[in-house]
Amino acid sequence: NQTQKARLREKLGQGKHVPVDLREKKTRAIRRALTPEEKSIKTLKQQKKDAYFPKRRFAVKA
Repeated sequence: NQTQKARLREKLGQGKHVPVDLREKKTRAIRRALTPEEKSIKTLKQQKKDAYFPKRRFAVKA
């Protein structure tokens, strides 16, 4: 079984679709979590809000 899986892994490579038994196991929560790319995406509304109200910088006069 181990050898079969190893051969199958080599044959398939890192394609988009991988059989369930060859995918990374991890934990259920981690598998369902958003990817870093998905996490960093901002909505159009949030992008506009950030553009129109930039972070204000204040300096103390010494």
